Amino acid sequence: MKIDELLEKHDIDSIQKTTRITKENLKKMISKDFENLNKVQAFGFLSILEREYGAVEDLREDWEEYFHTIEENEKLVLPVRQDNSFLTGMKIDKETNPKLVLAGIGLLILVFVAFMAYDSDTKEIKVPPVPKVVTDLTDTNEVIDENHTQVAETNTTSLQNEQNITSSTLQIIPVKKLWFGIVDIASQVKNDQIIDKPFDINLTKPIVIVTSKATFSLQNQNSKKDYRDYRKHYFKVENGTLSEITRDQFVLLGGPKTW
Repeated sequence: MKIDELLEKHDIDSIQKTTRITKENLKKMISKDFENLNKVQAFGFLSILEREYGAVEDLREDWEEYFHTIEENEKLVLPVRQDNSFLTGMKIDKETNPKLVLAGIGLLILVFVAFMAYDSDTKEIKVPPVPKVVTDLTDTNEVIDENHTQVAETNTTSLQNEQNITSSTLQIIPVKKLWFGIVDIASQVKNDQIIDKPFDINLTKPIVIVTSKATFSLQNQNSKKDYRDYRKHYFKVENGTLSEITRDQFVLLGGPKTW
């Protein structure tokens, strides 16, 4: 079962009454608020949820991926002993030449600094730009609905790599329920929410957006683009235009690696 399927059948109030998990913690778990739930809490709540409703594969997968990444990063940290002699257990003999001791300490410091500089988490990520393919969203075919009213049928031309959308009335429309996060590029302020109704996207300031693995559509006054691949999507809003970007580009613009 996917989390969207569970939320379609049961609302937050119903799940809270059944599991006895507080609404606040349920929302943190469902929206993948990684920063405010520790591992014991997250998997404890997941176990209760799955005991009552069965396995929720995508939710457990994302939480396991987050904590696995955290644990791997912690393994890369080089511990330092309280006596500042690192892991070498080095003891300075009273008869040792002080110059040799200082040279040895300097060498250890250089090795340590080189190791930290090589750490993949601190290296600058250089991402090749995504080739831009601009699609004309005003290209529509006229059809007649059941009431014989003329309506616009969206052009189904396949979009490759990146789609540019410009409209003062751009909306993100969930098919069932959708979680998404927004980061203000200038201020780095983050906010996120779960929606089950159309939501207006502000195109007046630069932001980046990430969605959950759910089905949704982007629609402006002329056209509509459907996302049915059930994977995360990343977008950038700049100069009144929304474009699809990669995860690495999302992170470089200030988006968190994990939400």
